[in-house]
Amino acid sequence: MIYDHTDSPDAGAAAMPEPRRDADARGRGASRSASVVVAQRDAATRSMLIATLRGAGHRVWACASTRRAATLVAARQPDLVLLDLADGAPALGLCGRLAMEPPPAPLVIFVATGADRPARILGLEAGAADCIAGALDPDEVLARAHVALRLKARLDALAAVAGTDPLTGLANRNQLDQRLDALVAAAARHDRRLGCLLLDVDRFKAINDLHGHGAGDAVLCGVAGRLRRTCRASDQMIRYGGEEFLVVAPETGLAAARTLAERVRKVIGSRAFAAPSLVGRARLAVTASVGVAEWRPGMTGADLVRRADAALVRAKRSGRDRVVVAASRSVE
Repeated sequence: MIYDHTDSPDAGAAAMPEPRRDADARGRGASRSASVVVAQRDAATRSMLIATLRGAGHRVWACASTRRAATLVAARQPDLVLLDLADGAPALGLCGRLAMEPPPAPLVIFVATGADRPARILGLEAGAADCIAGALDPDEVLARAHVALRLKARLDALAAVAGTDPLTGLANRNQLDQRLDALVAAAARHDRRLGCLLLDVDRFKAINDLHGHGAGDAVLCGVAGRLRRTCRASDQMIRYGGEEFLVVAPETGLAAARTLAERVRKVIGSRAFAAPSLVGRARLAVTASVGVAEWRPGMTGADLVRRADAALVRAKRSGRDRVVVAASRSVE
Protein backbone atom coordinates (compact mmCIF):
# COMPACT_ATOMS: atom_id res chain seq x y z
CA MET A 1 0.00 0.00 0.00
CA ILE A 2 1.22 3.48 -0.86
CA TYR A 3 0.29 6.25 1.54
CA ASP A 4 1.34 9.75 2.47
CA HIS A 5 1.98 11.33 5.83
CA THR A 6 -1.69 12.14 6.36
CA ASP A 7 -2.72 8.49 6.46
CA SER A 8 -0.04 6.16 7.79
CA PRO A 9 -1.12 2.52 8.36
CA ASP A 10 1.86 2.07 10.68
CA ALA A 11 0.54 4.33 13.42
CA GLY A 12 0.53 1.41 15.84
CA ALA A 13 4.06 0.23 15.06
CA ALA A 14 6.70 -0.20 17.73
CA ALA A 15 7.62 2.99 19.55
CA MET A 16 10.59 4.90 18.17
CA PRO A 17 12.36 7.99 19.58
CA GLU A 18 10.46 11.20 18.86
CA PRO A 19 12.30 14.04 17.10
CA ARG A 20 12.89 17.24 19.06
CA ARG A 21 10.45 20.02 18.25
CA ASP A 22 12.41 22.88 19.79
CA ALA A 23 13.42 26.01 17.91
CA ASP A 24 17.08 24.99 17.82
CA ALA A 25 16.26 21.79 15.92
CA ARG A 26 14.12 23.70 13.44
CA GLY A 27 16.76 26.39 13.07
CA ARG A 28 19.10 23.85 11.53
CA GLY A 29 16.47 22.74 9.05
CA ALA A 30 15.98 23.30 5.37
CA SER A 31 14.82 26.73 4.28
CA ARG A 32 11.58 25.43 2.77
CA SER A 33 9.17 22.56 2.97
CA ALA A 34 10.29 19.69 0.75
CA SER A 35 8.72 16.56 -0.68
CA VAL A 36 10.20 13.21 0.31
CA VAL A 37 9.64 9.60 -0.73
CA VAL A 38 10.39 7.04 1.99
CA ALA A 39 10.81 3.36 1.09
CA GLN A 40 11.45 1.14 4.10
CA ARG A 41 10.53 -2.52 4.58
CA ASP A 42 10.45 -2.27 8.37
CA ALA A 43 7.15 -0.72 9.53
CA ALA A 44 8.59 0.79 12.70
CA THR A 45 11.46 2.45 10.83
CA ARG A 46 9.06 3.71 8.20
CA SER A 47 6.78 5.23 10.86
CA MET A 48 9.70 6.93 12.60
CA LEU A 49 10.93 8.49 9.34
CA ILE A 50 7.44 9.70 8.44
CA ALA A 51 6.95 11.29 11.87
CA THR A 52 10.40 12.90 11.83
CA LEU A 53 10.03 14.44 8.37
CA ARG A 54 6.41 15.41 8.90
CA GLY A 55 7.34 17.11 12.16
CA ALA A 56 9.75 19.33 10.23
CA GLY A 57 6.99 20.38 7.82
CA HIS A 58 7.89 18.14 4.89
CA ARG A 59 5.40 16.25 2.75
CA VAL A 60 6.01 12.52 2.75
CA TRP A 61 4.95 9.65 0.53
CA ALA A 62 5.89 6.27 1.95
CA CYS A 63 5.93 2.66 0.84
CA ALA A 64 7.54 -0.66 1.72
CA SER A 65 9.49 -1.48 -1.43
CA THR A 66 11.88 0.05 -3.94
CA ARG A 67 9.55 -0.91 -6.78
CA ARG A 68 6.76 1.19 -5.28
CA ALA A 69 9.25 3.94 -4.57
CA ALA A 70 10.20 4.11 -8.26
CA THR A 71 6.52 4.60 -9.12
CA LEU A 72 6.18 7.35 -6.52
CA VAL A 73 9.31 9.12 -7.71
CA ALA A 74 8.01 9.18 -11.28
CA ALA A 75 4.59 10.44 -10.19
CA ARG A 76 5.54 12.91 -7.45
CA GLN A 77 8.94 14.27 -8.54
CA PRO A 78 10.19 14.58 -4.94
CA ASP A 79 13.20 16.48 -3.67
CA LEU A 80 14.61 13.60 -1.64
CA VAL A 81 14.30 9.79 -1.56
CA LEU A 82 15.12 7.67 1.49
CA LEU A 83 15.77 4.10 0.32
CA ASP A 84 16.28 0.90 2.30
CA LEU A 85 19.78 -0.43 1.55
CA ALA A 86 18.56 -3.85 2.70
CA ASP A 87 16.50 -3.98 -0.50
CA GLY A 88 19.75 -4.71 -2.33
CA ALA A 89 20.01 -4.56 -6.10
CA PRO A 90 16.65 -2.83 -6.74
CA ALA A 91 17.54 -0.01 -4.33
CA LEU A 92 21.04 0.35 -5.77
CA GLY A 93 19.61 0.34 -9.29
CA LEU A 94 17.06 3.08 -8.56
CA CYS A 95 19.74 5.15 -6.84
CA GLY A 96 22.04 4.78 -9.83
CA ARG A 97 19.32 5.82 -12.28
CA LEU A 98 18.43 8.92 -10.26
CA ALA A 99 22.10 9.84 -9.89
CA MET A 100 22.42 9.87 -13.69
CA GLU A 101 19.50 12.25 -14.17
CA PRO A 102 20.20 15.99 -14.37
CA PRO A 103 18.73 18.44 -11.83
CA PRO A 104 16.08 18.71 -10.54
CA ALA A 105 16.24 14.94 -10.01
CA PRO A 106 15.91 13.97 -6.33
CA LEU A 107 18.89 13.06 -4.19
CA VAL A 108 19.01 9.69 -2.45
CA ILE A 109 19.84 8.85 1.15
CA PHE A 110 20.25 5.19 2.05
CA VAL A 111 18.97 4.02 5.42
CA ALA A 112 21.40 1.24 6.31
CA THR A 113 20.65 0.27 9.90
CA GLY A 114 21.83 -3.32 9.50
CA ALA A 115 24.26 -2.96 6.60
CA ASP A 116 27.97 -3.67 6.91
CA ARG A 117 30.71 -1.31 5.73
CA PRO A 118 31.14 -2.80 2.21
CA ALA A 119 27.38 -2.51 1.61
CA ARG A 120 27.38 1.12 2.73
CA ILE A 121 30.29 1.93 0.44
CA LEU A 122 28.43 0.24 -2.41
CA GLY A 123 25.44 2.48 -1.74
CA LEU A 124 27.54 5.63 -1.82
CA GLU A 125 29.28 4.52 -5.00
CA ALA A 126 25.86 3.98 -6.59
CA GLY A 127 25.32 7.73 -6.25
CA ALA A 128 23.69 8.28 -2.87
CA ALA A 129 24.18 11.67 -1.24
CA ASP A 130 24.42 10.04 2.20
CA CYS A 131 24.09 6.77 4.04
CA ILE A 132 22.67 6.59 7.57
CA ALA A 133 24.10 3.65 9.51
CA GLY A 134 23.47 2.25 12.95
CA ALA A 135 20.56 3.01 15.26
CA LEU A 136 18.38 5.78 13.87
CA ASP A 137 18.24 9.03 15.83
CA PRO A 138 15.46 11.37 14.69
CA ASP A 139 17.57 14.52 15.05
CA GLU A 140 20.43 13.01 13.06
CA VAL A 141 18.02 11.80 10.37
CA LEU A 142 16.55 15.29 10.08
CA ALA A 143 19.98 16.95 10.03
CA ARG A 144 21.21 14.64 7.27
CA ALA A 145 18.01 15.15 5.27
CA HIS A 146 18.36 18.92 5.52
CA VAL A 147 22.01 18.84 4.47
CA ALA A 148 20.97 16.84 1.39
CA LEU A 149 18.12 19.27 0.66
CA ARG A 150 20.44 22.27 0.88
CA LEU A 151 22.83 20.51 -1.50
CA LYS A 152 19.97 19.83 -3.91
CA ALA A 153 18.88 23.48 -3.78
CA ARG A 154 22.40 24.57 -4.75
CA LEU A 155 22.62 22.02 -7.55
CA ASP A 156 19.23 23.10 -8.88
CA ALA A 157 20.27 26.76 -8.77
CA LEU A 158 23.52 26.05 -10.62
CA ALA A 159 21.64 24.01 -13.22
CA ALA A 160 19.16 26.85 -13.71
CA VAL A 161 21.97 29.33 -14.31
CA ALA A 162 23.77 26.95 -16.66
CA GLY A 163 20.56 26.30 -18.58
CA THR A 164 19.41 29.92 -18.92
CA ASP A 165 20.36 32.36 -21.64
CA PRO A 166 21.68 35.39 -19.73
CA LEU A 167 20.41 37.91 -22.27
CA THR A 168 16.80 36.82 -22.83
CA GLY A 169 16.14 34.70 -19.76
CA LEU A 170 14.89 31.83 -21.92
CA ALA A 171 16.30 28.33 -21.71
CA ASN A 172 19.49 27.87 -23.72
CA ARG A 173 20.95 25.07 -25.83
CA ASN A 174 22.22 23.33 -22.69
CA GLN A 175 18.58 22.64 -21.84
CA LEU A 176 17.50 21.65 -25.33
CA ASP A 177 18.40 17.96 -25.39
CA GLN A 178 17.00 17.29 -21.92
CA ARG A 179 13.70 19.05 -22.51
CA LEU A 180 13.23 17.87 -26.08
CA ASP A 181 14.02 14.24 -25.27
CA ALA A 182 11.52 14.28 -22.39
CA LEU A 183 8.78 15.75 -24.57
CA VAL A 184 9.43 13.29 -27.40
CA ALA A 185 9.42 10.37 -24.94
CA ALA A 186 6.09 11.56 -23.50
CA ALA A 187 4.58 11.96 -26.97
CA ALA A 188 5.69 8.45 -27.94
CA ARG A 189 4.55 6.88 -24.67
CA HIS A 190 1.10 8.47 -24.63
CA ASP A 191 0.53 8.78 -28.40
CA ARG A 192 0.34 12.56 -28.23
CA ARG A 193 0.99 15.35 -30.73
CA LEU A 194 4.09 17.50 -30.52
CA GLY A 195 4.71 20.61 -32.59
CA CYS A 196 7.97 22.47 -33.19
CA LEU A 197 8.62 26.04 -34.36
CA LEU A 198 12.04 27.38 -35.34
CA LEU A 199 12.03 31.15 -35.65
CA ASP A 200 14.69 33.44 -37.11
CA VAL A 201 14.74 37.24 -36.82
CA ASP A 202 14.99 38.53 -40.39
CA ARG A 203 18.06 40.55 -41.41
CA PHE A 204 19.37 40.57 -37.87
CA LYS A 205 22.98 41.09 -38.95
CA ALA A 206 21.99 44.38 -40.54
CA ILE A 207 20.52 45.55 -37.22
CA ASN A 208 23.82 44.89 -35.47
CA ASP A 209 25.85 46.44 -38.29
CA LEU A 210 23.77 49.60 -38.65
CA HIS A 211 22.66 50.26 -35.06
CA GLY A 212 25.16 48.39 -32.90
CA HIS A 213 24.98 45.26 -30.77
CA GLY A 214 23.03 47.09 -28.07
CA ALA A 215 20.16 47.50 -30.52
CA GLY A 216 20.46 43.85 -31.52
CA ASP A 217 20.33 42.76 -27.88
CA ALA A 218 17.23 44.90 -27.30
CA VAL A 219 15.51 43.24 -30.26
CA LEU A 220 16.36 39.75 -29.01
CA CYS A 221 15.02 40.57 -25.54
CA GLY A 222 11.89 42.03 -27.10
CA VAL A 223 11.33 38.97 -29.27
CA ALA A 224 11.75 36.71 -26.22
CA GLY A 225 9.21 38.77 -24.30
CA ARG A 226 6.67 38.57 -27.11
CA LEU A 227 7.23 34.82 -27.34
CA ARG A 228 6.46 34.46 -23.63
CA ARG A 229 3.26 36.45 -23.97
CA THR A 230 2.11 34.53 -27.05
CA CYS A 231 2.98 30.93 -26.17
CA ARG A 232 1.46 28.78 -23.44
CA ALA A 233 3.18 28.08 -20.12
CA SER A 234 3.56 24.44 -21.21
CA ASP A 235 5.39 25.40 -24.42
CA GLN A 236 9.18 25.12 -24.17
CA MET A 237 10.87 28.29 -25.43
CA ILE A 238 14.60 28.15 -26.09
CA ARG A 239 17.09 30.60 -27.51
CA TYR A 240 18.48 28.23 -30.09
CA GLY A 241 21.44 30.37 -31.09
CA GLY A 242 22.15 33.88 -32.31
CA GLU A 243 18.85 35.27 -33.55
CA GLU A 244 17.05 31.88 -33.66
CA PHE A 245 14.40 30.75 -31.18
CA LEU A 246 12.89 27.29 -30.79
CA VAL A 247 9.41 26.58 -29.46
CA VAL A 248 8.36 23.00 -28.69
CA ALA A 249 4.61 22.76 -28.12
CA PRO A 250 3.12 19.67 -26.42
CA GLU A 251 -0.35 18.47 -27.43
CA THR A 252 -0.05 20.45 -30.66
CA GLY A 253 -0.54 19.01 -34.12
CA LEU A 254 0.71 20.48 -37.37
CA ALA A 255 -2.30 22.71 -38.03
CA ALA A 256 -2.27 24.13 -34.49
CA ALA A 257 1.50 24.61 -34.66
CA ARG A 258 1.11 26.56 -37.89
CA THR A 259 -1.57 28.73 -36.28
CA LEU A 260 0.74 29.40 -33.34
CA ALA A 261 3.60 30.23 -35.71
CA GLU A 262 1.47 32.74 -37.61
CA ARG A 263 0.39 34.34 -34.35
CA VAL A 264 4.00 34.60 -33.18
CA ARG A 265 5.11 36.06 -36.52
CA LYS A 266 2.37 38.69 -36.44
CA VAL A 267 3.02 39.64 -32.82
CA ILE A 268 6.75 40.11 -33.48
CA GLY A 269 6.07 42.33 -36.49
CA SER A 270 3.12 44.19 -34.97
CA ARG A 271 5.10 46.87 -33.18
CA ALA A 272 8.58 48.29 -33.73
CA PHE A 273 11.21 47.76 -31.05
CA ALA A 274 12.87 50.48 -29.00
CA ALA A 275 16.62 50.33 -28.37
CA PRO A 276 18.93 52.44 -26.16
CA SER A 277 21.28 53.17 -29.06
CA LEU A 278 18.56 54.72 -31.25
CA VAL A 279 18.19 58.49 -31.35
CA GLY A 280 15.03 60.09 -29.98
CA ARG A 281 11.87 58.11 -30.54
CA ALA A 282 13.27 55.98 -33.35
CA ARG A 283 12.16 52.36 -33.42
CA LEU A 284 13.27 49.24 -35.26
CA ALA A 285 10.70 47.44 -37.39
CA VAL A 286 11.44 43.72 -37.23
CA THR A 287 10.00 40.67 -38.94
CA ALA A 288 10.55 36.95 -38.42
CA SER A 289 10.49 33.78 -40.50
CA VAL A 290 9.25 30.55 -38.96
CA GLY A 291 9.63 26.89 -39.88
CA VAL A 292 7.06 24.45 -38.49
CA ALA A 293 7.20 20.68 -38.06
CA GLU A 294 5.33 17.98 -36.17
CA TRP A 295 6.81 14.96 -34.44
CA ARG A 296 5.91 11.60 -35.95
CA PRO A 297 6.51 8.10 -34.55
CA GLY A 298 10.04 7.02 -35.29
CA MET A 299 11.49 10.52 -35.09
CA THR A 300 14.07 11.62 -32.55
CA GLY A 301 14.11 15.09 -31.11
CA ALA A 302 16.97 15.94 -33.44
CA ASP A 303 14.87 14.76 -36.41
CA LEU A 304 12.07 17.10 -35.35
CA VAL A 305 14.37 20.13 -35.11
CA ARG A 306 15.99 19.29 -38.47
CA ARG A 307 12.59 19.26 -40.14
CA ALA A 308 11.66 22.62 -38.62
CA ASP A 309 15.04 23.98 -39.69
CA ALA A 310 14.53 22.79 -43.27
CA ALA A 311 11.15 24.55 -43.31
CA LEU A 312 12.77 27.71 -41.91
CA VAL A 313 15.36 27.68 -44.70
CA ARG A 314 12.53 27.56 -47.24
CA ALA A 315 10.78 30.46 -45.49
CA LYS A 316 13.94 32.57 -45.68
CA ARG A 317 14.57 31.70 -49.33
CA SER A 318 11.00 32.44 -50.36
CA GLY A 319 11.04 36.03 -49.13
CA ARG A 320 11.17 36.05 -45.30
CA ASP A 321 8.43 37.24 -42.92
CA ARG A 322 6.41 34.08 -43.43
CA VAL A 323 5.62 30.64 -42.02
CA VAL A 324 6.53 27.46 -43.90
CA VAL A 325 5.41 24.01 -42.81
CA ALA A 326 7.67 20.97 -43.22
CA ALA A 327 6.72 18.29 -45.74
CA SER A 328 4.58 15.49 -44.31
CA ARG A 329 7.14 12.70 -44.49
CA SER A 330 7.71 10.74 -41.26
CA VAL A 331 11.49 11.13 -41.02
CA GLU A 332 13.90 12.98 -43.26
